[in-house]
Amino acid sequence: MAAPFLYRHIILGRARCIVPLRDALVKARQQAQVSQEGKLTAGWWTKRLDVSIRDAIENDHATFSALAGILLCLGNLEILTFSSLYDNTRRKVLPSEVLDSLTCGDSLKVVHWHTPTLLPTSDAWTALLERHKHLESIKSTVKITRDVRLNSLKTIYYMSGDVANKLVTPFLTQVMLDGGVAGLSRFDLCTFFSDTGAGLSLVEIKCTEYKTGFIDPFATILREITHHCDNLTQINLRFSDWDVLQSNSFLNLPERVVYLGITVECFQISQGATRLLFFYSFPNLVQTNPKLKVIQFLNKNNLQALRKHTHTFDKGVQELAKHVTVKDFGGNTLSISG
Repeated sequence: MAAPFLYRHIILGRARCIVPLRDALVKARQQAQVSQEGKLTAGWWTKRLDVSIRDAIENDHATFSALAGILLCLGNLEILTFSSLYDNTRRKVLPSEVLDSLTCGDSLKVVHWHTPTLLPTSDAWTALLERHKHLESIKSTVKITRDVRLNSLKTIYYMSGDVANKLVTPFLTQVMLDGGVAGLSRFDLCTFFSDTGAGLSLVEIKCTEYKTGFIDPFATILREITHHCDNLTQINLRFSDWDVLQSNSFLNLPERVVYLGITVECFQISQGATRLLFFYSFPNLVQTNPKLKVIQFLNKNNLQALRKHTHTFDKGVQELAKHVTVKDFGGNTLSISG
């Protein structure tokens, strides 16, 4: 009775846990086959698997073979992610047998690599995309070796032209420029947005390293967005710290954009910086972009940090709300403490 809850979301945080989990899932499947009572196996309930290794992989063959065995048991998997904080995984290539073992062709919707670790070969990644026609979101830096059509794909994390230009995505609506904009050539951006821009409603830009005084990092990308993305209504900006946000407070957004989402990766903020944000940065941003209707804080931790300065936050939200709707991470209109 506990299987639907225990196995719905599996997080593989340690390499040494992979073999025991494989053994448990295989045993459960074998027992279900013997009983012939139509019993659902533990792996049947799993919707999400996060391979998030934070320790050393001592035995590559045994570990990856076991990981392949786990995937064989997850026939209803919808979300698969890979990440690792351990150095020795950066040099390891994910064997083809791992992705070839996926048995969730009708259910898999999301495949993300959050760190450049345990990456598959180009052939294995291309083959996965070809076999899973219901994918809605992908994130990977691995090159695709041949053209692949994904009619269900709605979101792509774009990092280079090599990754995106071989994808045929007629119903793409969201693009996440997850690697920032500095490494993207104008040619790649022009090619990509000329092919996909008409259908896009949201673009997210990671702008973690740019401040006023440097060459405008947004000039090229915003020019291409303005030229090609006729239906774009929302831009999300991800900043490394509050100073970077404040130094871009005169940013000119495309006129069609009415919705701005904001994430800051550094959560702590002083009272003085909070005051500067609400009474200088946001007013400048709103004045520069008169068609802007909504500003949303997309990260819960950002709001928690701002709310610590209660008086400044409440007064700032009140003033900002005279010009735009201010929303929290859940899409709710922000309320103040009073």
